[in-house]
Amino acid sequence: METELTNRQWTKISHIVFFICFPIILVVFTYSYKSIDTVSSSYKEASLAFNKAKKENTIALKQVKNYAKGTSVYNNYKEAYAKKKAAFNVLNTEIKNQQVFGFDSSHYFWERLGRNIVDILLSLFVVFLVLNFISIKKNKIFFWGSLLVSLTYLSTKFFILYWIFKQFQDYSLAAYIFITFVTSFCIVVVMFLLMRYIKSEEISLKSSLLDLAKFTFKNTKPEKREEMLNLIQEIAKTSK
Repeated sequence: METELTNRQWTKISHIVFFICFPIILVVFTYSYKSIDTVSSSYKEASLAFNKAKKENTIALKQVKNYAKGTSVYNNYKEAYAKKKAAFNVLNTEIKNQQVFGFDSSHYFWERLGRNIVDILLSLFVVFLVLNFISIKKNKIFFWGSLLVSLTYLSTKFFILYWIFKQFQDYSLAAYIFITFVTSFCIVVVMFLLMRYIKSEEISLKSSLLDLAKFTFKNTKPEKREEMLNLIQEIAKTSK
């Protein structure tokens, strides 16, 4: 009887550990990219080398222009440069015109938005299933744990949805730390409530076993009462 009670306790604890760790994993993987630089160190070195070479090329080109001033070659260059600059200005205007909420075009905007909406709808569907098809009376841990996982994932998708429509396309590190803190706090609160539930259920179960043992002791044969008394004492010890 005591072994069965211990096994039940460990089963519930393992379920709680899963429903706490899984949301944390979702949050960590969602924001893990913030800990990685946008470019590699080798890219930074190559970029510095390119900018240096570009600067040297600009100086050399300026010398060539000064040397060629007044010639037909220089005049042809100026005409070609003016056409290129006008074409570039038109292209730059079109690039800005096709941007949507900071994305390069409506294609990339709808690609990100569409995927995120699918995730939100799927998350809402999972929440609907949890609320309608999981009995809170029969399995409170599975009910609240599943709801916690679903709502944690859903919160990250709403966070991304707001990020999509934000004019500036990123949040500060402080904002990510804040949302991680809030999520962690909510998880701790849920853990506390679940642990308190397990403790109260354990006490209730032991109390029922003690009442049953007392009833059995009163109605058992005299030669079996000593054995029942030992069982009652054992249950009473574990209830402390």
